[in-house]
Amino acid sequence: MLHKDAIYSHLWNVYRLESLYGEDDYHESAMFGYGSGKIIESFVEFNDLSKNKIVAQFHEWMTGAGLLYLKDKAPNISTIFTTHASMLGRVLASNYENLYDNLYHFNAIEKPRQYNVTAKCSMEKCVALAADCSSP
Repeated sequence: MLHKDAIYSHLWNVYRLESLYGEDDYHESAMFGYGSGKIIESFVEFNDLSKNKIVAQFHEWMTGAGLLYLKDKAPNISTIFTTHASMLGRVLASNYENLYDNLYHFNAIEKPRQYNVTAKCSMEKCVALAADCSSP
């Protein structure tokens, strides 16, 4: 059984997922997502569905670690990542930053640090890049 730090270390090595500054809400969601990925893989193996076309859909950054798990351990399972608004966009809008007028001027590394959402934004980015399909 892998522990949280070993999982994060592996996700850093494979995807460069920055989880160091994640807080409890981040860790709980990430580990739930990771476990979900393992369950999907196990379900496909147990039911001998490997010859079928399997698609797993993940919503928002909270379930993203499951998608990363599948891309690494069961790449034959296709993945879709859906986010309804980016984490950084939500934070900027909720802090009354003029999102659309300044969209091209925001620093995508500094702004997540400013609002303490670096780990969540990193998860979202890694998952969007790893997914077979990303949808807004």
